[in-house]
Amino acid sequence: MAHVGATDPISALLQTDATTLVHLRALTSSAGAPAHLAAPVLHAAIAWLEGPAQAQWHILEGQVFPALVESMAGSDAICLRDLTTGLTHERDQLDSRWRATIGPLLKAGVPATPELPAWTAAFERHLQRTDNELLPMVPRLFDDDALDSLSRACGDLPGTASPR
Repeated sequence: MAHVGATDPISALLQTDATTLVHLRALTSSAGAPAHLAAPVLHAAIAWLEGPAQAQWHILEGQVFPALVESMAGSDAICLRDLTTGLTHERDQLDSRWRATIGPLLKAGVPATPELPAWTAAFERHLQRTDNELLPMVPRLFDDDALDSLSRACGDLPGTASPR
C-alpha cells in the first residue's frame, strides 16, 4: 500500500509524537528544574502542545480510532475499542490537567509547578502507548481508502509535505 506522492500517515503521526516528546522533555529539562527554561523554549512547547500535538490527537480520535474499530469484528473489535477508549480517557485526563493547572501556569511564566514532571511523564507514557500499540495496527487494518483519507488528514501536520 504505497502512497506515492502523498504523506505517509504513520510516519507523520510518529514524527508528531517524537516532536511532542522533545517539547515535553524540554519542559522538564535542567535536572528537573524547569524554572530555568528560556522563554522561547517555553513558548515553543506551549505552541506545539496546543497546536500540532492537539491536531494530531484530533486525527487519531476522529479518524484512526473509529476506522480501526470498524475494520475488526467480534472480540477483536472489543479489544480495539478498549484500547482506543483507554487512550481517549488518558488524553482527556492530560488535557484536563493542562487546561486546569499546567497550561495556565506555564503561560503565566511559572514553569516550576510541582505537577509538571508527573504530567509530562504521563503524557510520555500515553505517546509511547499510542506509538507502540495503536499505530502499528493501522497499515495492517486500514484499507486503501482509509489510508488515503488518513494521509490527507496528516498532510497538514508540521514536517509533512502532501502535494494536493
